[in-house]
Amino acid sequence: MGRPVQTVSSPDITEFLKIQYTGAIQYPLCVTFIKVSILYQYRRLFPNHDFKLMTSFLIAIMVMWCTAVMFTGVFMCTPIAKVWNPAIPGKCISLVPFYYGMQIPNVVTDLCILLLPFREIQRLELPKKQKLGVAVTCLLWVM
Repeated sequence: MGRPVQTVSSPDITEFLKIQYTGAIQYPLCVTFIKVSILYQYRRLFPNHDFKLMTSFLIAIMVMWCTAVMFTGVFMCTPIAKVWNPAIPGKCISLVPFYYGMQIPNVVTDLCILLLPFREIQRLELPKKQKLGVAVTCLLWVM
């Protein structure tokens, strides 16, 4: 919008809040699909049983996180229309604790996904230079 909120018309604010509401539903899905795809790529690279268990555990955690964040995002206000129309009587959850509760597990799973392959890389029977190359490649996936 690029304007102070006081100068924006009420229908425009309502439209923005509706778009933001749909984004709150799409965000956990996108994050989860990206992380799960990285974990499946790891599974293809390191097919041992223990590693598959760890990736399965992280995938389960990600699916639970996604479900919780989506449902909380969808039902953050009662009635739901209060999200984009604050004039409607009802209640909404406090957003700051919701954002912390959403992002702390997100960052923790990011770190787990980042560090997960390094034990397997150490076990590879490769010269140190090649192990370093594989490790750097895994770090580049984060970008």
